[in-house]
Amino acid sequence: MSVLAAAARFRNWIERESILYFDEQVYILRKAFIRSEGSNQRDHSGSGIHCNHPNFPETHSIAVDRIKLITRWLLRHANLTFLTGTGYCQSTTRTKITITMILLTRSILKRLKFSDNRFLFLFSTSPWFRRGFALCLIIAIGVPLTTVKLLNSTPPGTNTQYMISVIDWLQAQALARTARTMDENADPEQRFINWRMAIGNNPGSLDLNRSYLKALITYDTQRKSWQSAIRTSLWLQELSRTNLIDLELSCRTFEYYHFNHMVINSVKAYEGSPSPVLEQSYLRALFRTGQLEDFRTHWQQATAKTRESPSLELYRAASDATSDRQNVAEKGQAILDEAKRSLDTGELAHRLQLRVSHERGDLPSFTASWTHLTENFADITADHLLYWDLLRQLGRVEEAKAAAQDYVHRPRTSHEAIEIADAFTKLGLGKIASRYLKAHAAESGSTSESNWQAQAEHLIYEKQWGDLVGLALDIRTSKTVSSHMMAFSYFIEGVGEFERNRLAAAAEAFAQIKEFSMVESKFGLYIGANLWELGYPEVAYAVLWPEQERYQNRYTYWELLFDISLALRRQEPMFIAAENLYRLNPDSMRYKANYASLLISQRIQLEKALALTFEAYTKYPNNIPVRVNYGQALLLNDREQEARDVFGTVDERNLNTTQRQGYYSALTELLFREGKYQEAQVVAQEVIPDLLLPGDRFFFEAIFDKLAVELDDQIESDAEAKSDSEA
Repeated sequence: MSVLAAAARFRNWIERESILYFDEQVYILRKAFIRSEGSNQRDHSGSGIHCNHPNFPETHSIAVDRIKLITRWLLRHANLTFLTGTGYCQSTTRTKITITMILLTRSILKRLKFSDNRFLFLFSTSPWFRRGFALCLIIAIGVPLTTVKLLNSTPPGTNTQYMISVIDWLQAQALARTARTMDENADPEQRFINWRMAIGNNPGSLDLNRSYLKALITYDTQRKSWQSAIRTSLWLQELSRTNLIDLELSCRTFEYYHFNHMVINSVKAYEGSPSPVLEQSYLRALFRTGQLEDFRTHWQQATAKTRESPSLELYRAASDATSDRQNVAEKGQAILDEAKRSLDTGELAHRLQLRVSHERGDLPSFTASWTHLTENFADITADHLLYWDLLRQLGRVEEAKAAAQDYVHRPRTSHEAIEIADAFTKLGLGKIASRYLKAHAAESGSTSESNWQAQAEHLIYEKQWGDLVGLALDIRTSKTVSSHMMAFSYFIEGVGEFERNRLAAAAEAFAQIKEFSMVESKFGLYIGANLWELGYPEVAYAVLWPEQERYQNRYTYWELLFDISLALRRQEPMFIAAENLYRLNPDSMRYKANYASLLISQRIQLEKALALTFEAYTKYPNNIPVRVNYGQALLLNDREQEARDVFGTVDERNLNTTQRQGYYSALTELLFREGKYQEAQVVAQEVIPDLLLPGDRFFFEAIFDKLAVELDDQIESDAEAKSDSEA
C-alpha cells in the first residue's frame, strides 16, 4: 500500500504543478492586457484559472481552458495509474517516458509564451484556422511528393534509369488494370494503346513490359505492332540484364514476328546455360534462316526435354526431308505432307516446305506451298527471297529479276532491307540495290550503322565512287552519328577518292580516321584490313592496335597485325602478334618460326628459341630460312662451332633479299666472335640495316661499331709491329 500511496501522491503533485503553471500564465496574460489598456491596476487576487476583469477577452480564458483540458487528457492517458493495479512493475521504462513527456510539454509551453504567440493562439481557438492550416500543409507536402519525379522506375543496376512521380506510377497502374480487364473480343489496338501508355508512365517496370509482350503474342494476330514489340523486347533484355525468363519471352516475341536473326543473336549473347524453351527457339531460328547443318548439330546435342516440343518435331521432319538418304527424306516428307492437311500446323508445314524445296531445288513443290501461303496472305519477306534465289539457282534469272522488281512490300527493318538488297545484288541488280537502300533510309529515317554499311558496300560493288563520297558526307551531317560511324565515313570517303586517283584527298580522309575511337566497333577489322591492302599501314595500325583484347582469339586479326607491324618495323606489336599466333596454334611451323625469330631478334628466352628452331630444323632440314634461324639460335647460345657448321650448309643464292639480311647479320656476328674482323667487315658490307628486324638492327649496329674499333686497333698494332721490325 505504501507504493500505491506514493503513486497517488505523485499524480496529485503533477496535477498541482500543471495547474499552478497555467494560473501563472493567466496572471501574465491578465497583466499584459491591463498594461495594454493603460491601467496601473495590479490585481493579485487571480489565483484561479478564470480572470474576473470585465474587459478581459473571453477567448484568452477559453484558450487557457483548452490547454488545461489538453494537459488533463495527457495525464489521464499517461498510464501513470498502472502503478495502482496489477500492472505494477510491468514497465519501468514506460513510466520514465511518460513523466519526461509531461515535464517536457510543460517546459515547451512555458518557453513558447503561448499568450504572446499569435499562431498558437489562433490554432487553439479557431477550428477554421486549423482546417485551413491542415489543407495548406497537405498541399505543401503532397504536391511535390506526387508530381516531382522521385521514384526510380528501373531495377537496380540498369545502365539507363528513368525517374517517375507518384502520379506517373498511379496512372500506369490504372492503365494496366484497364488493359488487363478488357474483354477477349475488345479492340486489340485499344488494348495495346493502354499498355503502351502504361509503359510510357512507368517505363522501367518489368511487370508492365512482360505483360505487354504477352498481350502482343496473344492478340496481335495480324502482326502489325512489330516495331513496338521489338523495342520492348530489347528494352526488357536490358532491364533484366538478360534474365533467362525474360530472354525466353523476348525470343518468343522475335519468333512470333519472324525476326529469326534476333533470336540467334540473343541466344548467342547469353552467357549462361540455355533452358529447353530457349534451345527450342534457337533451333527453329536456325532452320528458318537456312542454317541446316547447325540445326542438325544442335538437334543431336539437344536434351530429351528440348525435343518434346511438337512443333520442333515438325522442324526435324523437314530437316530429314532434305537428307541425301532417300528413305529418311521420304519419311520426313510424309510427315510434312500430313501436317499440311491440319488447320493447326498447315501454315507452318507449308513454310517449312519452302525451305525444303529450296534445298532440293524442287520448284513444283515450292510453288504449291508458295501459292497456299500467298492466297492466305501468310507470305513474308523471307519467302520471297527464297523464291528469287531458287529461280536463280535453276537458271531462270530473268524470271527471278522480274519477280524481284515487282516486289512492292516495304522492309520492316534495316536488316530486312539489307537482305533484300543482297538478293538484288545476287541477281545482278546492284544499282537497284543501292537505290533501294537509299530510298529505305530516306523513307524510314533509318540511320542504322548496318544500313549505311550496306549502302557503302553496294556502291563499292557498283564502283560508284562519287556517290560513295556523297554517302560519307550524308553520314557526317546526320543528326546522331557515333564515333565509329564518323571513322567509317572518312574511310569510305578515302576509298572513293583513292579509286578516282585523288591520292592526296584520300590520304587526308584516311588520316582523319585516327581522330575517332574504333574500339568495340564492328567496322574496326574491316577498315584495318582494307587500309592495309590500299597501302596505308600507319592508319591501319592505329585502328587495329587498341583491339587486342577483343580479338585475342582471332587468327585473322593477329596475322594482319603481324604483317602491318613488320612493314612498319615495330618490334613490340610484332612480337605480341607472333606470340599470340603461336599460342593459338603451337603446331604451325610458320607461327613457330616467326616467334623464334623474334625471340632471337630481342635476345630473350634463347633456350626456348633454340628448342623451337631445332624442332623446325629437324622437321624441315632443307629449308634455308629454317637453317639460318637455327644457326643464329646456336650462336646466341654460345655454340659457335655448331653454328658455323650450320651456316656452312647455307647457299646464299637461294635466299631472297630479306632472308639474306638475317643470314649476313648472323654471319657477321659469328666472324666477329671468332676474331676474324676483316672477313666480318666484308660480310657486314652486304647488310642493309633497314631491312633487318628492329632488334637485329640494334645488335648489328653495336657489333659494327665494335668491329670498326677492333680494326683500327689491329691496324695500329700492325703499324707498330712493322715500325719495330724496321728498327
